[in-house]
Amino acid sequence: MNGPKSTETKRDLSDILGLLPMDIIESVLVSLIKVLGEQPAVETALDLAEKVAAANHQQQNQLTEQLLVNNLTVAATVKIMELITAIDPKATDALEKIQRCLANVSTLPGASHQR
Repeated sequence: MNGPKSTETKRDLSDILGLLPMDIIESVLVSLIKVLGEQPAVETALDLAEKVAAANHQQQNQLTEQLLVNNLTVAATVKIMELITAIDPKATDALEKIQRCLANVSTLPGASHQR
């Protein structure tokens, strides 16, 4: 079955090609060969672009997470400083309250554990 159909296709293609000028046939063939030759380079470029986009997205996520941690650290530090400045230095438990506040500061991300 495939034999006659394949022969018909060849004959039809031969008839069409016979009607076209040779310079058109040549330029179509050159274009097809060029496209086929460029395809691996295009696929490589698309693959590289996908990898760059994925790395960029990952870096943006990491930066966002770091900014959130920084904002939380600043907010917590401000709150602890408000608590420390609200302590009456003449109170008998003032030192204990300050030490509790400083202990909270040392638990913040990026806080120095040196005293």
